[in-house]
Amino acid sequence: MTDLQAQEARRRRRDFIRAHHPDGGGDPEAFIAGLRAFGAESETYTEPPPEVIVIRRRAWLLRPGANLARRLRYGPRPPRVR
Repeated sequence: MTDLQAQEARRRRRDFIRAHHPDGGGDPEAFIAGLRAFGAESETYTEPPPEVIVIRRRAWLLRPGANLARRLRYGPRPPRVR
């Protein structure tokens, strides 16, 4: 693979990642399948691609201190009206 071909392959892979990454709203299964396809077309990659694990974090788990500070400052939230 020449330098120009390697650069083109890297550019296509990066464009795919930007367009389909789960953090940007893409489908995790399609993203994993696409990464495996890019790994299979690479001539220099001799091992099978590593397993890709997608973890979605919940915002309320990341910032419990901020939620507590908001409750202490403004009081409890008003009840929902149904």
